[in-house]
Parts: sequence; structure tokens; C-alpha cells
Amino acid sequence: MIGSTLQAIQSFEYWPEIGAGTVDTLIMTALSLMFTVLIGLPIGVALFLSSWTQRSERLLIARLQGWTYKTLSLAVNVLRSLPFLILLILLIPATRWLVGTSLGVAGSIPPLVIAAAPFFARLVENLLREVDRGVFEACRALGATTRQTVLWALLPETLTGLLAAITVTAPTRDALFIEGADSPYANLVAARPDNVNSPAILKLVAALRSPEAKKFVKDTYHGAVLTTF
Repeated sequence: MIGSTLQAIQSFEYWPEIGAGTVDTLIMTALSLMFTVLIGLPIGVALFLSSWTQRSERLLIARLQGWTYKTLSLAVNVLRSLPFLILLILLIPATRWLVGTSLGVAGSIPPLVIAAAPFFARLVENLLREVDRGVFEACRALGATTRQTVLWALLPETLTGLLAAITVTAPTRDALFIEGADSPYANLVAARPDNVNSPAILKLVAALRSPEAKKFVKDTYHGAVLTTF
């Protein structure tokens, strides 16, 4: 039985596709996570520095901080609340403009980054808020600038939490295999042998293959979904 199982595994014909899909997934995860951290970390720091706990004593600067926090917080909350599928569709034009395609590994990275960066930014903000305020006051007393305080005191203090936040943010729930425009696979209508000529099945096939259906797919998805008829 073990021998037959090993033989079946060795003779499995889709190992190349699985290998290619695994490589694509690793590339997609690594690149999207890298850009998420590069974008989300500064936004999280900006949210923290403009929050009410860090308001300046100068009225004009305090108002500017308040406006900055409200704007960034609104953008973060809106992007976090959008379902990823809707965000993916909405970003198809922007994705094409950025990377030249909305398909494959390259086309999946911008939506993943835009979906994950606000989430990571909010995690960074919360981590910085948990740092003892005495650390911030000590840096000010020593004459450190805001940049020096963030880079050499606050971020090192939250390093463990940042690593945990990166782990939580990593897009590990995506598909193993992302099909490109030249994929040999397609969605098919399947029926039992005794039901192939059923009027309902024939009507469904005719509707799916109609010019109206093809035009709807083309006008709605603009190449993100391809027809095979």
C-alpha cells in the first residue's frame, strides 16, 4: 500500500504547476510584506506623532497635528474596512498603471500592499503608544530631535512587538497558484453523462457563451477575467 501511494505521488502530473505556484506565492508574500512595512511603518509613526498624546504646545503646530491625524486616521479606517475582493476590483486601473498588468504575481502585489499597510500602520501606532512616556521625556531632556527619538529610542523599544505585527500582517491566506493571462485552465460547465443534453444545461451553456455574456465580462473586468469562447 505504501509503495502504491509513493508511486501515485511520483506520477502526479501537476507537480510542475504546484512548484511554480509555490514560488509565485513566496515571491508575492515577500514583496508585498516588504512594501507593506516600508509604507505602513512611516504612516504608523506619523499617526503616533500627530495623536493627542504628542500635541505641541504651539497652537498652529497642534492644529496641523490634529488635521494630519484626522486625515491619516480616516484613510486608514476606510481602507481597513473595505473587503479585499472589492478593493482588488477597485484598484484594477491603478494596478495596471503601476505594474502594467492586473494579473499574476505582479498584479496582486499593489492590492495586497494597500490592504495590509493601513492595518500594519495601526498596529505600529498602538505599539508606540504603549511605550513608557518616560522614554520620550528622557529623550527630550537630553536634547534629542523627534527623528532621533523615534529611530533610536521608540522603535528599538517596540522591536519585539513590531516583529509580531509583521508576522500578523503577512498575507499567508492567499491562493497557492495565481493564474496568468496564458493559463491553460478555465472554468467549465460540468454535468452527469445522463444530463448532458438536459434543456436546463443547454440553456445555461448558451447563456454563458452568448455575446452579451462576453461583452459583460470584458466591460466589467477589463482583462482581469478572460473568456475562452
